[in-house]
Amino acid sequence: MLLTNMSTTMTATRPLRIRVNAQDSIAAEKILKRYGLTAKEGVNMFFAQVARRGTIPLNFAPYDTDDGYPPHAPNAKTLAAIEEDLSDAKGYATVDEAMSHAELFG
Repeated sequence: MLLTNMSTTMTATRPLRIRVNAQDSIAAEKILKRYGLTAKEGVNMFFAQVARRGTIPLNFAPYDTDDGYPPHAPNAKTLAAIEEDLSDAKGYATVDEAMSHAELFG
């Protein structure tokens, strides 16, 4: 239900109380946290996709990766890069300047 008030549009919400498996909840919250999301936001995203697509937005096909993460989740190397402190990194004014300092081939 969409509520409209002159210049403001907001979607009505309703409380939803569910019980979930404790281990799955803990594991899911750790993964959501890596993306900067809360469990509430993850559930809202899931419900929104179900409503928009008219189907469950999950891939039940098996996957095989070296690190055990699904292919769409950041692996350990990506997570380390996200957490890397870049406060002392050099900045460049132009792409050409950056490219002149890049070591792309060796």
